[in-house]
Amino acid sequence: MNYKPGIFLQITFVFLFTYTFIFPQSLKIDAGKNRIIKWDSTHSTILNGSISPANTNVLWSCPANKEVSFSKPSDLKTKVTFPRPGYYLLKLTAEGKDSTSETVVINVFKTHSYESRLNDLINLMTVDEKISQLSNQAGAIQRLGIPKYNYWSEALHGILDQGVTSFPQAVAMGATWDPELLHQEADAISDEARAKHVTEGKGLTYWSPTINIARDPRWGRNEESYSEDPYLLSKMAVAFVKGMQGNDPYYLKTVSTPKHFIANNEEERRHTGSSDVDMRSLHEYYLPAFENAIVEGKAYSIMGAYNSLNGVPCCGNYYLLNDVLRNQWGFKGYVVSDCGAINDMVTGHHFLQTGAEAAARGILAGCDLNCGECYHDYLNEALKLGLLCEKDLDRSLKRVLSARFKLGEFDPPDAVPYSSISKKSLDSQEHRDLALKAAQKAIVLLKNEGILPINKDKVKSIAVIGPNASEIQLGIYSGLPNVTVSPLEGIKTEALKYGIKVEYTKGCDLGGGLQTPVDAKYFGEVDHTGKTGMKGEYFNNMNLSGSPVLTRIDSMIDFSWGAGSPGPGVNSDKFSARWTGKIIPPENISELGTRTDDGARLYLDNKLLFDDWTEHGEKPNIAKVNLKAGKEYDIKFEYFDNMLGATARLTWDLGQRGC
Repeated sequence: MNYKPGIFLQITFVFLFTYTFIFPQSLKIDAGKNRIIKWDSTHSTILNGSISPANTNVLWSCPANKEVSFSKPSDLKTKVTFPRPGYYLLKLTAEGKDSTSETVVINVFKTHSYESRLNDLINLMTVDEKISQLSNQAGAIQRLGIPKYNYWSEALHGILDQGVTSFPQAVAMGATWDPELLHQEADAISDEARAKHVTEGKGLTYWSPTINIARDPRWGRNEESYSEDPYLLSKMAVAFVKGMQGNDPYYLKTVSTPKHFIANNEEERRHTGSSDVDMRSLHEYYLPAFENAIVEGKAYSIMGAYNSLNGVPCCGNYYLLNDVLRNQWGFKGYVVSDCGAINDMVTGHHFLQTGAEAAARGILAGCDLNCGECYHDYLNEALKLGLLCEKDLDRSLKRVLSARFKLGEFDPPDAVPYSSISKKSLDSQEHRDLALKAAQKAIVLLKNEGILPINKDKVKSIAVIGPNASEIQLGIYSGLPNVTVSPLEGIKTEALKYGIKVEYTKGCDLGGGLQTPVDAKYFGEVDHTGKTGMKGEYFNNMNLSGSPVLTRIDSMIDFSWGAGSPGPGVNSDKFSARWTGKIIPPENISELGTRTDDGARLYLDNKLLFDDWTEHGEKPNIAKVNLKAGKEYDIKFEYFDNMLGATARLTWDLGQRGC
């Protein structure tokens, strides 16, 4: 077939022209930026929207409150007047066939008042949005101007963060018998919390103090608590809570969350066991510290424990959370579950059958915030099954969000007295001096047969003996200060001033399951390099993916990097590592393990011994093995670190006799 070029071009031109006409310009609309206005100064503000094409008809409205008035509702620029303080969602709608709209939030703030704004905000939320705010990792609601928020932070003896002051552990502060000193410490900690909030956006809700009674060393966490005496524990709890929350009559400096409510004194069965306590012991021994922290200290939050109390899980316990906490003690704040405790009602305690039942039970019993995913995953299902109502969600949501309002999150910064606290307070000299004072007062001298104080004119040498002398052990829930000094280093520094010689020996290894690191001399050659140890591959992610950013031979795996990087090019946080090599035990070995912060996997001759790929503080993992003396075994050790301290050790029971 033959075509004339001219005709073809004419047809093509017409087609393109028609294509342009069929698809008109799309509408673009902008209602402006969210803002806060001060009711005490004005009841109005000017809205200035924009739209394209410019000749489109528009209409301003406030669907949730018809009392809001617009001077010119059909103009892009209009004055809006509000009937009262509140939280308003205004809509700018482009009218016509292709109608579309955008919204803007106006937060009408009145000094020392938040209830009307909070009620408005909750009424504006969908059910899904409400549910999203009832987990510790609360998501952002962009259309309502609510940022994401993490309710989890720790401040047991300093903020669990980097570049902060580390104070003596709680058990040491108990030994001071000085509530006022602890109050000063908590005040300093909350200063640093505010500084972290200003500089990094860190949340202001802290899951401290731990005030479970320190009644038995087999608990394993006695260092977190102040005393075995209910009276002293109560006094210290009140001092800490008041120091953390500040003394402003309206605003909270931080939210202090006493934990774990109640009778949480065993680690081994805490997800499955019941603390069976008679009523007299409960009220005279276990409850007083919590009662004082709530009634006198005015703690605005409290954490429910993992365990059951007399057969009923604490986070679903009507007696604890309603009868005692709210009705008897008058608690007005919110209850947060320990992490995973709502789900434990099904999988651990077998108290309920389904996740929906557990989520409903938690909300109805008064556990308002879930650390975990149970509320997120099952509250919608619980609503559909009629196990609870939307008003039950609203009750918990009001308690939880009240804390954020009282912290000043939704107020102008100049209205919040604590917003001016600067980063200068972080690990400041003043706070270091306070930590030193507390440490000095915490020392308990049990026996002295004329040795102390050391006579610097007579003593010529000092022996330091013990496995922790050269380690910097700050204890559980410790932040990372900018400067750290081990006991050995401190003793050497002071002794040097007087010409005293210091000798050190490890003496022994720690018992109780803390195995010995595998020494360098027991590793085989790495890949025909002529060097012994383990091949280390380091990744700048937490899942060993991609290519390693650093590959090297490590003579042994006995690392405590703290907040530092493992090596050139490797992140100081959020990294992973894989070590491969061979070990040759000098004698028969029955236990092989790791000690890590955070997760670890260990393989022996390509067989997985254990998989602990979870985030946690430093802890051991031990596998039973049968290694024969002189035989060579393939080892693979995988590890990841999230944040706030990194430790990785490959261990075994060689020569382990304990101290």
